[in-house]
Order: sequence, then structure tokens, then C-alpha cells
Amino acid sequence: MRSAVRHCRQDPCHRPPVAGGMLRLAAGLLVLILAACAAPGGPPAGQARAPSVGEKLPAASGSESKATRLARTSEPIPIALLLPMTGEADEVGRALEHAARLAFFDAYDPRLHLLVFDTGGKPEGAARAAQLARDAGVKAAVGPLLADGVRAAAPILMQAGIPTLALSSDRRTGRPGIWPIGFAPEEETARILSYAARHGLRRLGVLLPETPYGDRVALGLAESLHRTPLEVVASARYRPDPDLLSGPVRRLARYDERHAAWKAEMAFLESMDDDLSNEIRAGLEHRETIGGVGFDALLLAEGDPLIRTLAPLVAFYEIDPAEVRLLGTGLWDDPAVLREPNLNGAWFSAPDPAPPRALLRRLEIAFGEPAPRIATLAYDAVSLIALLAREPVVSRRLTVSAFIDRHGFLGVDGPFRLFADGRVQRHLAVIEIGGRRFRVIDPPRPAFEAAPVS
Repeated sequence: MRSAVRHCRQDPCHRPPVAGGMLRLAAGLLVLILAACAAPGGPPAGQARAPSVGEKLPAASGSESKATRLARTSEPIPIALLLPMTGEADEVGRALEHAARLAFFDAYDPRLHLLVFDTGGKPEGAARAAQLARDAGVKAAVGPLLADGVRAAAPILMQAGIPTLALSSDRRTGRPGIWPIGFAPEEETARILSYAARHGLRRLGVLLPETPYGDRVALGLAESLHRTPLEVVASARYRPDPDLLSGPVRRLARYDERHAAWKAEMAFLESMDDDLSNEIRAGLEHRETIGGVGFDALLLAEGDPLIRTLAPLVAFYEIDPAEVRLLGTGLWDDPAVLREPNLNGAWFSAPDPAPPRALLRRLEIAFGEPAPRIATLAYDAVSLIALLAREPVVSRRLTVSAFIDRHGFLGVDGPFRLFADGRVQRHLAVIEIGGRRFRVIDPPRPAFEAAPVS
């Protein structure tokens, strides 16, 4: 695998908190820089930043640096960022640009030029941005962010032969040379259900939102049921409105049926009026139901803030966490989720959280504002392009085929592999919530099997 290794020793561009370099392995494998090298703390926000496009990078002292040699011997390599710099998602677009510039700085390759094209967060804007990028002669592109934008831009980028790392999580937008590198809920669902099945869980309850995301989790669920012994024994959908969650949870928990059984049992025990019956009755007084819900795992495909309404309702309708394991997707990879005590002991699938958290801290220090979780995708995308730009044979540099490697790559968000038809494969971790922290209980596999990539 082309792995994420930072060359921190004798780094000519080291200046906290944004510093890094590139290293070529002796065996000829290229190494992708993705891990943080900055010293903890670093200068205060605003004193350190990634350079703007065209800003001269520092040279190594004493002799001509690798960057200087690259600049002297090679033509500039323009890279497009197709991002929503205006519109409703402009803050996300700015954060993605920051992450891309940090990766650009870490790559330490002055041939690279980042050109930002505003999509406005609209499909027509994405198509227009793709046309401008094509006319500017870019060699590769990062973005668009949204699936509709990817679909609108893809024909233009494909026709121009511009390999594109889209930031969408919708794997249906993949095309030859267009890879949606976001975290696909289908893949996250398959990972957590596979792990649950390996650990003896068999009967599954499913609670999904009536949203496109919920539909895609349902698709991943259907695919997983063919590969695991899991059986869906109860399911419900809900509209993503806090005021409308109670009914679906109540039905899934079979609360009315179990509450009626509890009332009947309490009445019977009261009628017996003996010591044993009174003791049993006293033990049931803190409950409102008897009997199980019929499933030993419950899949909740919801993130913050709605999960902090949903999880308490699960407990309120007496779905016992001692008997039912709560399962989730990468939407739970959010520190806000740790504030919900009813999720203690729950499992979800996502990249190992430690490297992304470190990068997000670097971004906040470098640019003076918190970065959303998705920013790591832009960093990984630009880092991969910077890696492939070091191909010495110009005719093979940043071609579509250059992005396809059977061993895959290792980024901040873990191992990933790109396929010729636009598919993206990731290895994910399984994470447990507990003690107000995330704990990796099953790490991602460190490498891909070297099967032929088609």
C-alpha cells in the first residue's frame, strides 16, 4: 500500500503548526503525506497559516531544495478546487479550501497551483465551475461537494480527461475518472453489521429517517443481509422532526403491547396478595413494560442533534441497553454525540478518529476557526494529487489510470482504494462510545488484498 508517512526529520519546510514533506521509498513506492507533524500547541491562531497560491515556499538552507529543482525542471501543475464559496454552504466551502491549502503546503511542491472555482452550491454552478477549470487547463480536480453538483460537472470533466476526487458521499455519482471519496453510508452500514454478526448478534431492529440518507442506509442494509446471518425482525421509518419521533420509536419497541402485559401482570400479582407475589410486584414497579422487544441489536442511522432526541426515546420506551446493542453509522463520529449518555456502549463504524482529530486541530490553529469533519476529505484529496504529481514521466502524470492502484492509499481517513469505474473502497474502524470518549474496538484493516482492480 502507498502509505501515509510523514518525513519529519530534517524537514526543510518545518514551521509549526503547518509543516511537512514528501518521501519516496527505496523500493520505488510513493509515500503520501497525510499525518500531522506539527508540535503540540504551536503559535496562536492567526500567526501561522498555509500559504496562498503562488506564495513562495521556504527553501532548504545550504543547498538547492527538492522544491526548487522541481520548480526549475517542470511546468506548473494547476489543480482545481470546485467548492461552494458562496451560497448556503459557503462556510463549509471555506473550510474545505483551508484544508486543501494545508495539504498543498505540506506537499511542498511549488509546481502545484490551486485554482478555486465557486460552484455556489448549485448544480448549474458546478457545471460552470467545471467549464472554467477545463478552460484553465487544470490537470486534476477536487470537488464538487454535493451529489447534484458532481453529476452536473462530471460530463465536462470526463470529456476533458480531468481526474476528479469529488467530495460527495454518494457512490452513485462515481464514473470513470470521477471518484466520490466521501464516507458512503452503504459501506459504513455493511461494516457495522458485519462486526455485529461476528459478535453473535442475530435479530436486528432498524430505525431509519425518511431521507435520502436513510434510503442509502436501507440499501446498505439490504446488501448486508445477503452476507450475514442477521435478520430484520422490526423496522420503522420516521420524519426527521424531533416532535414526530415518539410514535415510530414506540411502535418499534412494541411499547403498548408490552405495557398492557405489564399492567395485566401487576394486577394479577396484586390479586394474589402473598409475600412472593408482592416481592415480584415490587420489583416491577420501576418499569412500565414486561417482555422483550424481539431484537438484540438496533440500527440507528441518525446524527447530531437529532440522535440526542432519539436515543433518550429509545430508553424511555424501555428498549433495554443490557439486552439490545445500539448500532450506528459514521454520523456518530462527532464529539457532540459523546454528550448523550444513552449511547454508552453503542457501536458505530467510521475511520479511526485519532488522525482526523489531529488534522482538525491543525486546521483550527492555522486558520483560527474550527473545521467541520468533512475537511479531512479535501486534505486527503489534495495530498493524493500531490503524490501522483511526482510521477517523473509527464505522459503518465495525473492520468486517470494513475489514480488506480490495487494496493490503495492511506490517508488521514484511513485506507482507501479507487477503481476504474469510479467506485471507492475504504477500510473502516468499529468504534465504541463510552466514558465520554470514542474507543476503537476493531481497527480498520491496514491494507487491501492485491486483487486485480477493475
